Amino acid sequence: GVGFGQTDLARYLPAIRPFALTGALTGALSLLSSCDLSVHSSNRREVGRLTHTEPSAAKLSTVQAQVSAGSVKLTASADADVHLEVAVWLRTDRPVTDFKPDIAAHLAITQKDGTLAIADAHAAAADSNDWELRLMVKVPAGLDLQATVSSGQVEIAVPQTNDVRAEVANGAIAIKVRDLAGACRAKVSTGQIVIAIADQGPAGGLDAEVGTGAVGVTLPAASCGSFELDVETGGIDADAR
Repeated sequence: GVGFGQTDLARYLPAIRPFALTGALTGALSLLSSCDLSVHSSNRREVGRLTHTEPSAAKLSTVQAQVSAGSVKLTASADADVHLEVAVWLRTDRPVTDFKPDIAAHLAITQKDGTLAIADAHAAAADSNDWELRLMVKVPAGLDLQATVSSGQVEIAVPQTNDVRAEVANGAIAIKVRDLAGACRAKVSTGQIVIAIADQGPAGGLDAEVGTGAVGVTLPAASCGSFELDVETGGIDADAR
């Protein structure tokens, strides 16, 4: 692991690069260019898609999204609302008729104290392993974004946001933000993290942690703050634009 205090990241890049795990990071960086974080489950197939719009985004400060198996993708909304689309996948040995065309059967959506929480409704069910959710959420600018996936991927690609937090047990995280006004926190037990901040930020610091795998980070050259990159087994690569 490599940690930095209140300093200019570019001064320390030569100390980081020797730890780079080139092959793993090349594959991880391709997540950002392809924008394809699908799970490609061999024993499940898509059985339906559902949409939902949350119109009171002006009252929101935080959007939380959580699925057990599958993916969460957060992108920019074209208006002031939060728009959801979920692709529902089911084990191939179960009939398509087990799919219910009601979003409440697959997602628990609640709004309280400025937080919109979107959770996998199958997570606590006896047949939870039969289902997979590929959730896409379009959000207005300026919110705190949080995404959690047990097995699969998280992708966050927005022009501007505040705090960003993402956690995946097994899989990958890709974060691509132009201006990040808050902190960036990402954690993967086994897999890869790729973070790219284009113009400004992260003003609140950065913390990326991987148990086994790789971390790749690209920040603006003028970035200054607290940066913690930690990989127990694998590689670290950091760069400044």
